[in-house]
Amino acid sequence: NNVEWSPWIFIGICSIRDKSAYGDVRYHKLRSACGWSTNGDIWINGIGKRIQWSGIPIENDIIQLTIDCDKKTLILFNERTHEKTKHIQIDFQDKTLFPWCFYLVFANQGYRVRLL
Repeated sequence: NNVEWSPWIFIGICSIRDKSAYGDVRYHKLRSACGWSTNGDIWINGIGKRIQWSGIPIENDIIQLTIDCDKKTLILFNERTHEKTKHIQIDFQDKTLFPWCFYLVFANQGYRVRLL
């Protein structure tokens, strides 16, 4: 592991209708935010919970996010470790209403991401 590279990044979705964190820099705390952060947390409705995720990304990792709107699930896969994180099942009656948008948050400056 590259000890020098330890950014905090959130990857997931939120409802495009959600304005609950308007003006707040902690956008991962949106009531509709669901996804993962690179410190090993899973986020459901803006609340983080520590999970055992040995595939925490390091620099230059390729991460696949699968958003299945029909099944209302999210899956994150790290190509380097071949590990899938815990699936997130979205409760449609919940706060994450359609339409969803891809949601990526960088806690600091200087990070780069390439979307394929």
